[in-house]
Amino acid sequence: MSRSISKNHTARLQKLAIYNRILFASFIVCSIAYLIGVNDLSIKNYMLLDERRRAKNVRTEINQLEVKVMSKGSLINNTPRINDLQMVKVDQIKYINVNPAVAMK
Repeated sequence: MSRSISKNHTARLQKLAIYNRILFASFIVCSIAYLIGVNDLSIKNYMLLDERRRAKNVRTEINQLEVKVMSKGSLINNTPRINDLQMVKVDQIKYINVNPAVAMK
């Protein structure tokens, strides 16, 4: 009887050892998967920060170009060109009075 109990106990210990090995292997696999996931997220975060920096630089460049466009179109910069083209300043504007029925459909 003690041999059957001993064999039964040995079989249970072997099953427990197999279960422990499977559990340990799954722990190792999950740990590796976790590290790969964290690494992937940190890489994506770094790329996102880099893209945000680039977007900020592009916005700054756009604002600088808009300022240049506004300064090129300002009246002070256009005054020499107006004189070169011999344009005349308008003192008084006369509007044409049109019958409103003509302008409407």
